[in-house]
Amino acid sequence: QDPSWAVFRFPNNQVQKFDRISIITDNGTDDDVYQVRQVQKIDIYTSTTGLEDKDFQLVKKIRVKSAEKTEVNLGYLVEAKYVKLILPTTFASQGWRQLVEFSVQNSGKNGESLPKSESTPAAPAEFRLAQNYPNPFNPATHIQYALAQDGPVTLTIYDVTGRVVTELVNEQQTAGEYEITWNAENAASGLYFYQIVAGSFRETKRMLLIR
Repeated sequence: QDPSWAVFRFPNNQVQKFDRISIITDNGTDDDVYQVRQVQKIDIYTSTTGLEDKDFQLVKKIRVKSAEKTEVNLGYLVEAKYVKLILPTTFASQGWRQLVEFSVQNSGKNGESLPKSESTPAAPAEFRLAQNYPNPFNPATHIQYALAQDGPVTLTIYDVTGRVVTELVNEQQTAGEYEITWNAENAASGLYFYQIVAGSFRETKRMLLIR
């Protein structure tokens, strides 16, 4: 039979960004007859324009596990308005009865900070930079900050000599609360500083990396 497919779209046809994919399947019993119908592979395509075959680009071919949650970290951000799942297997049409859950997430770890909430009722009353957690850390730590108004934002990591280690954020952002992760896997142990600049607001805090 031909491969079976299904298309998912995001609310209000908005383009979303994600770098993680989660799929849960329940392949049922393992008798010989049913086993050939089990979902084993899923091809994932995305589109930012339309629903024609030419609009979709292959993102990932994944192998799913029976009755388990399969999580895939893409390692980069994908933009999509539509996500298309294809079951390139025999008896693919029966496979959709085994698809329990499909979701995508933006971890905020691949070049873009992630708002803590998609439905914040009101902007924070003031700008704020929180102490990173955990601290001390090894190798990753999380930094939260709040923006009282829209504007350009930079969040930069410095070493004790004042040298720029990395720039976690450098973009226009809307008012709200944010959290971003710094993975210091390739950095040396020691004291580091992180500084946020948002309009006239500027604040610096210290953090300690211990191997």
